[in-house]
Amino acid sequence: MFGFGKGKAGCGLHIHDTGIKLIQVKPSFPVKVLQAHAVEFEDQFIKNGTIIDEDAVTAALGKLIRKADLRKARVHLALPTSSVVMRKSVFPSVHDKEMRNLIDVELYSSGQLPFSNPSFDYIRLGAADDEAAAAAEDSGKSRSKKQEQVMIITTSRETVDAYTGLAYKAGLEPVSADIPSFALYRLLCLMAQRTKMTLPESFMILHVEKDQAEAVVFQNGVPTVTRTIPIFGAKALNSGAEMNIEAYTRSLQMELSRLINYYKYSVSESQRELDQIFLTGNPELLTVLPSTFEGLVKGGAMKMEIDQMVAGTSLESVLPYAIPLGLALKGAVG
Repeated sequence: MFGFGKGKAGCGLHIHDTGIKLIQVKPSFPVKVLQAHAVEFEDQFIKNGTIIDEDAVTAALGKLIRKADLRKARVHLALPTSSVVMRKSVFPSVHDKEMRNLIDVELYSSGQLPFSNPSFDYIRLGAADDEAAAAAEDSGKSRSKKQEQVMIITTSRETVDAYTGLAYKAGLEPVSADIPSFALYRLLCLMAQRTKMTLPESFMILHVEKDQAEAVVFQNGVPTVTRTIPIFGAKALNSGAEMNIEAYTRSLQMELSRLINYYKYSVSESQRELDQIFLTGNPELLTVLPSTFEGLVKGGAMKMEIDQMVAGTSLESVLPYAIPLGLALKGAVG
C-alpha cells in the first residue's frame, strides 16, 4: 500500500494515539529481531489518529531513533485505521496503470469520501460474479471486457503527508505506508504457513493495548470491517488491579459484540457467524482474554504464536510489537 520507493526495509514504525513503537528485523526464518523500542506520550499529542502536537511527536520519535541509532533507516509505517475507507467496486479487467486511472476517476466523481484529496491503493479480488457485474453495467461501467472486483483502500493525502512528514523530520526514510489490519494479517499468514494451519473462512484479528484495541474482520482473506476501539479509563490499568482488567474485558466484549453483529447482519451476505478470533498485543491482557472471549465466536479465541517465529531478541514477548513487526516484514518474507 501507498509505496514511496523500491527495495525492502527492515524497520516498522507504528505511531498511535498514546505512543510510538519501532522495531528493526533481519528478514529470515526465524525472523531475527535486532531491536525494538517503545515510548508512551506524556500528553495527548494525537487524538483519533489526528496529530495535535506535531513538534512533540517529532521530538519523541527523534529521541527514539537516536536511541536505536537508526537515523536514515528505511521504514514501513502505519497510518491510523480511523483515516482509512475501504470499499469493493467492479471495473473492467485491465492492466495496473489503466486500473488506477479508472479508480481515480471513480473516487473523484463519486462524492462519497469524507475527504477531498484521496490517496489510494487497491487489491484485485478476482472475477466479478454476475450480480456484481450487472450492477456495474447499471452504473454505467462498460461490460465490453471481463469484469473484475477490487478492494479500494483510500485515505486522505493530508494524512499520508502528516505521518510520512513526521518520519522524515525525525530522520527516517519512509518507503511505504500501510494500515494495522494488513500488518497483522501478514503476520497471521506467516504463522499459518509455518505451522501448516488452515485459516478459517471468516475470522477476526484483535490487537489489544491498555488504551485501545485494533479489530479487523476478514472473510475469505479479504478485510471487511476494521475498527480502532478506544478503552475508556484505560490509564487505571497501570495499577495492575485485577478488577480493572475485568472492567477492560467487559468494555471490550461489549464493543466486539456490536462489531460482530454488524458483520453478521450488515456485511456477511449469508449472515454467517465468525469462526475464530486471533489475538496479539499486551501479554498481561492476553493471559485473560482467550477464556473470556469463548462465547463471542464459535471457534473461540487464540493467541497468535508469533513468539515462536522470532529469534535474537531480549524481549519477553514480541506480541506487543505485532503491528510494527508486520510492517517491517512487508515484502520481505512469505
